[in-house]
This record gives sequence, structure tokens and C-alpha cells, in this order.
Amino acid sequence: MKIAAYNILAGGFNGYGSAADKPERLALLQRAIQEIDADVIGLSDTFRWVDVFTEQEIKQLFGYEYVSFIHMNDVRVDKRIGVAVLSRVPVERFETVRLATRDCIKAVISMGVTRVALYTAYLDDLAERVRVEQVQVLLEHISEDAQQGMESIVMGDLNMLTPEDASKKEYGLDLLIEAGLDVEAVLMHDPYHKAAFDDLHAAQALPLLLGGGLVEPVGAELHATAFTKIHELHFPFPVLRLDHIVHTAGVASSGFLVHKGGIFEEASDHYPISCQVQ
Repeated sequence: MKIAAYNILAGGFNGYGSAADKPERLALLQRAIQEIDADVIGLSDTFRWVDVFTEQEIKQLFGYEYVSFIHMNDVRVDKRIGVAVLSRVPVERFETVRLATRDCIKAVISMGVTRVALYTAYLDDLAERVRVEQVQVLLEHISEDAQQGMESIVMGDLNMLTPEDASKKEYGLDLLIEAGLDVEAVLMHDPYHKAAFDDLHAAQALPLLLGGGLVEPVGAELHATAFTKIHELHFPFPVLRLDHIVHTAGVASSGFLVHKGGIFEEASDHYPISCQVQ
């Protein structure tokens, strides 16, 4: 079974201030998701989807039989930002799970005789301490899954670095320098991204998640997933590994891939990731 995770940037709208009836980048996203061709795909940043789409419309637009999409109800950011799951694989049930400050989607599916709880999450984009809180709650749910005889998969834009990733650069702004950006302009005009990038380097949340008995697909640590050239800071190449797939030991994963080039340079500011699981 092929699974994928994709941050689709403001739900395909041209920005969080867009008042358009439908996402302006919808056709690009349709093509990108079709090209990924996953059996189950988790989408992050599905801004306004609950407001502008019905369940049947999402099924028809993307060609998936089982869908769930929710607002995350975040305590800090626009409450219309959400997550979604699209599946060709029969879903036993969808659940909304509260992760401290925002909601995620849990989809219970079967891989042969193995039942799997698949979490699609979009973790906090600003503070590592909040991501740690969210991971702690997530690990409690994963422990409950294990007690019920289920394996677990977590995927999405988790906004996390490993200590190894963080050690490559002492400060987040060095990543901007490496990407050839005008750092002085960033300091003057974009304190949000400066604070977020710096805080990523605490690198506490992902080790906590992996320490809870989860593992990454082989090779995942080698590939940055953000940002594409359409990001507002105009990254010429990806410099951060923010999107992740992790799973418990009873799941076997292979064929990890970051989808780049072509449509993926235009559809979002993140590259999608995928792998095979069984």
C-alpha cells in the first residue's frame, strides 16, 4: 500500500486572505495528487475546505472513495486551517483527535490482517514546546492503539527537525543564507519566519516521537521537503525536512520518495512525500 503526505499551502487558495469561491490552485493540486497516485494521502493546510467543499465534491475532484476533512480548531492561528485524508483503501472509521492545541485525523484501516491507526497531523509551526506537547498526546493515543492490537502511522507536515538536521546549522537564519536569500531583509520584514526557523533547532519533538517506538522509512533522513520555489521567501531549493512519515515496528516501509520537479514546483510550497507500507 502506498501512503503519502502533502502540505498543499492554504488549501490551494492564493493566500489566507483569499475570498475566492474555490481554490485558485485547485487544478494544480488535482494533477499533483493524481501523479502521486497514493492509496492513502494525508493533506495538511486544507484552508477553508470545510467551508467550500462537500464530501461528495472532494471525492469527485480527487477520485478517492473515502474522505475526511476538518478544521484543526487551533488556539493560535486561523481556525479554518485544516487537514484531510483521502483513501482508496476502505476506512473502518475516521476520528478527530485533539493534540493539545489543534486537531488531527485518525483513520483506522486494514493492511491484510493488521489493523492500522493512521494519523494525519499538521503540528505547530512556531514553537517547539508546543510540538512537544502535541507529540506527548499523540504518543498516548499510539499506546492505546497498541493495547487494542493496532499498529500506528503518523504522517504530515510535523514541523520537526532531528538533532542531526539541526546540527548542520547553528541558527535557522544560516539556512536562509545558504539558500542565497537576503537575510537582512528577512530580519527587517519577516520576524515570523526567523523565530520559527530558530525554534526548530531545539529539535526535541521528533526525538521524543521516535523514542516512543516509532521509526522512519529508510532513506527519509536524506531528503529535505521544503520549500519549493513558490514559497514567499523564494527558496531556490529545499533546505528543511519538515514533512515526515513515521510508524511503529509492526509496519514495514520501503521506497521513500520526495516528489520533485514538474507539477510539484507549482502546486505547493512543500514537496509531497510517499512510501510503501505493509
